[in-house]
Amino acid sequence: MSPRDGALVAWARAAVESTGLPERAWAVGEFLDDRPCLVRERDQWVAGYVERGRVDEEFREADTGTAVARFVLWVRAVLESSATSAAATAEWLRRTGQERP
Repeated sequence: MSPRDGALVAWARAAVESTGLPERAWAVGEFLDDRPCLVRERDQWVAGYVERGRVDEEFREADTGTAVARFVLWVRAVLESSATSAAATAEWLRRTGQERP
């Protein structure tokens, strides 16, 4: 990674950290399993969700500020979707008297 890319990754990580999103829910600068990731590749930002080492690309963006803004919105949407799903599962378990699906 070039020094310029390293500085961009550090800035992007700090920008995402400043949003208050839980750090266990995202990664910047590396692909980590089970979370949205934002990585710098050949003068572009690549956002993707990693599961079992496989990356499902969400978007590519050249501009750092735009990439971070899109990433934050996407991470929030993923967290909201997960919370909604968990609540629906909990309600189903309560209604059916089951302990797990």
